[in-house]
Amino acid sequence: MLEAKQAKKPWRIFQCDSLVTKQKSEKKLLIFVIFLFLLIVVGLIVIYHFYEEELYYVYKGPKIIVNEKTLDLSISNYLGEQVLKGTLWKSRPKDKLPYDCSEAESAAGDLCLLWKNALKLNIKNLHDQSQNTSHCYEISRTTLGWDFDQEDCFAIGDSHWFGGGLINNYNWPLEKMSFNKKPFLSGNSSRRDVFGPVLERYWLNSKGVAIIANDNSSLHISINAKLSADSNKTDGQFCLYVDSKTEDEDNFADLKYTVCVAPDIKSVHKIAMPIVLDLNVKQKLNYSAPLFDEHFLSTGPYFKSSYDQIKLLSFATNYHNKSYNCRTLLVDDGWEYHYGDVLFDSNKCNDSKGLINQLHMLNFKVSLVVHPQINTDSSSFHYATQNGLLVKDSSGSVPGLTKWISAGVAGVLDLSKNATSWQYSRLKAFQKQHSIDLYHFAGGEVSSLPAKPFFKDAMFDLNQYTQRYAKLASKFGNFVPVESAYRSQKEFILVRLTKLKSTWSSLDGLGSIIPTAFNLGLIGHRIFLPEASGGYSVPSVPNKELFVRWNQLNAFMPFMHLSIPPDYYGQDVLENWQALIELRKKLIIPELIRAYETTDVTEPIIKPIWWLSPQDPEALKCRDEFLIGDKILVAPILEEFSQYRDVYLPVGLWEDKLNDEVHVGPKLLKALFVPLKSIAYFIKK
Repeated sequence: MLEAKQAKKPWRIFQCDSLVTKQKSEKKLLIFVIFLFLLIVVGLIVIYHFYEEELYYVYKGPKIIVNEKTLDLSISNYLGEQVLKGTLWKSRPKDKLPYDCSEAESAAGDLCLLWKNALKLNIKNLHDQSQNTSHCYEISRTTLGWDFDQEDCFAIGDSHWFGGGLINNYNWPLEKMSFNKKPFLSGNSSRRDVFGPVLERYWLNSKGVAIIANDNSSLHISINAKLSADSNKTDGQFCLYVDSKTEDEDNFADLKYTVCVAPDIKSVHKIAMPIVLDLNVKQKLNYSAPLFDEHFLSTGPYFKSSYDQIKLLSFATNYHNKSYNCRTLLVDDGWEYHYGDVLFDSNKCNDSKGLINQLHMLNFKVSLVVHPQINTDSSSFHYATQNGLLVKDSSGSVPGLTKWISAGVAGVLDLSKNATSWQYSRLKAFQKQHSIDLYHFAGGEVSSLPAKPFFKDAMFDLNQYTQRYAKLASKFGNFVPVESAYRSQKEFILVRLTKLKSTWSSLDGLGSIIPTAFNLGLIGHRIFLPEASGGYSVPSVPNKELFVRWNQLNAFMPFMHLSIPPDYYGQDVLENWQALIELRKKLIIPELIRAYETTDVTEPIIKPIWWLSPQDPEALKCRDEFLIGDKILVAPILEEFSQYRDVYLPVGLWEDKLNDEVHVGPKLLKALFVPLKSIAYFIKK
């Protein structure tokens, strides 16, 4: 037995050795697996670390970078310099990343990003192969069912920004302004809380960037929005907004715009304007010298609405006898007893046909102001209500009412096909019956509509109302005066600037005229009718100095416009007027004609001085000098009690017509003496 027990011991030793060997092998395997796992993890971390930036940056087009994660946008010019940076869709859900749908749905060089069940973002490269130094991108959204707002913002930075049309209390350039998000809708020029009466969805900056927003949605914008109500700090951005749904539409709204980049602001303007005006070929507006020689006379600034037949005839006779050379008499508010009836007030004018005939004998063309408003106490209001010709309130069942100027409560003409035909027919009949030469169309701004208006023909963008009103005006001939316009550059209308205050203010007085002229020209309204010399003073007439300086500035504008007779201030002012008329005949009108005939519809006639030197930092911020064409530089006095001013001359050889000297630009002339009877202007040699 002892031998048997001893025989088993080697087997047990072998078993123990085998077990130890097996455990060591398993331990090595485990260590290897752990090592391999750690290696994979480390590799993934390294790959993620070095690949993340590449994963979330997409390079599309020659000069554009878009970060898919943050939607930060950067666009460079042909030199590789960043000229625009911003953020797309700032209100997007930050926890959702998009799919790249570029290969599936876009052409080469385009970008498509898709947020499932939410939105699709497209950036399309519009680069023209013939243009080596400029390129354009179309940025658009397609909503897929979510209820959200769309907001794209761009850093203002050290650029100077221009465009958009008229803005009440406007500071030139735009970056000097600050306002939070508000609807981009046409507004009455007398209201400070709205945009002005002439708008265009077009902006450009000094680095050669242009932004053109489509009119397929209700647009809001902000510039230097305040970060909080009790703070003066701003976000330093220019932002475009579109709400996903408007209050009165079931449609989804999509933000869509084009960004163009060129070497400088002048170059990008020439590229952008055909897009703004929707031109396939360059067009010209054919008008001739007699139009520029039209001097306008208006009743509003002088009489307000307190005139009658005797006063009106005496007013016109005085102008005729003094040879003021005014050819068109603009009869402003006050000729109707009830606004909207299109009938003379018999208490003021008991022989309307005789009055018009006498005015014609004095060589005046007669223009009557008309409005889209129809007062509730007029006979036309009942007819228009019964026939569904007025804008309805939000219920869509009864006319919406609005209170306007001093004329009381009124309904507003719905510019549907039927309403437009009715208004055109009765205005045409009245024109023929009384031998009226033309009308001038006041109103038409969105701000004058009833709250939450309901139209017979739906309008997604309320600015279409302003557009339709200008189109109605254009049916009465070329260059009919209007006070509001939207995308109306091809309607052959004449924008009239009204009710500028009789002050030296750069926001709403004499100092605002030049920036206003710039913005009208930049959005395609090349000619316009300035406010009457002296402005719209309440209750008295403006002082002599303001009238004289205003008159001098208007002499270099497309048209002269008077209300207060120059001899009201004395013989010296009358002689100054006559000298300005002679200067217009010899120099200004020929240059206005030349500027038109040698340029196309995309180029302004009254231009900022940066037009000659688009990369000159001093020229880019100049707001109180202007060019007529490329030849005449005008530097009026715009400050009270002043006979001195600095004048900046851009590149070129300039003849000083005030002092008979020649200067080589760029050059700053310090404290140039300009007496009250004179205006400083220079001729480019």
